[in-house]
Amino acid sequence: MINGMSELYTIEGLRYSYLWNRQRVPVLKGIDLHIPKSCFTCIVGPSGSGKNNASESAGFY
Repeated sequence: MINGMSELYTIEGLRYSYLWNRQRVPVLKGIDLHIPKSCFTCIVGPSGSGKNNASESAGFY
């Protein structure tokens, strides 16, 4: 619960990496996300910043 509002969705410590040239490349390093009920939420950022990876890993698709 944040500021007295119950949460619709909570993610803590989200990590994501991929293999490239036989090396693991971390792209998301411990993302926390708290979305309260009745809030409109957007994930924004520059191209290549991990928005799609974060959304897929969190189960938004």
